[in-house]
Amino acid sequence: MNWVWRIIGLWMCVAHLSLSAQNPYNGYWSKESASDTQNTTNSGDSSVSSQIGETKEVSSALFKKVLAYKKNWNDSISTSKGYRVQIYAVSGPDSKAKAYKKKDEFETYFSDTKAHLVSAMPYFKIRVGDFKTRLAALGFLEQVKAYYPNAFVVYDQISIK
Repeated sequence: MNWVWRIIGLWMCVAHLSLSAQNPYNGYWSKESASDTQNTTNSGDSSVSSQIGETKEVSSALFKKVLAYKKNWNDSISTSKGYRVQIYAVSGPDSKAKAYKKKDEFETYFSDTKAHLVSAMPYFKIRVGDFKTRLAALGFLEQVKAYYPNAFVVYDQISIK
């Protein structure tokens, strides 16, 4: 029975190719503008003339809706994977207060860089910066080493806004 479906699938492919061969432009490219050498854009309608042809817009309303959805989706994303510099980790009694003290201390030295308190029980960690690349984090690590010699770069979830 499986061979029957293979034959049907092959027949459908051949039929599709033969129908496509009758109209190689498939409604997306016009034959007249295929040899056109001018590069003009018509802002009033939905066609674009170029060396290779003229495109037809299938559905401008649908296209605009998809673009709006993608823009809203991209605007809603506020985190990504990246790198931070961990400057401090502490555990034990009163560790949260010690971590907040180190965070405030860091923010006095580097007021333009955000410090994040990360709670990974039993530790409280201070991680600073939001870097997309490890190279950028290593560059900042060199500045931080003067104040925090045990600091190191970690792969973490970063804020991108």
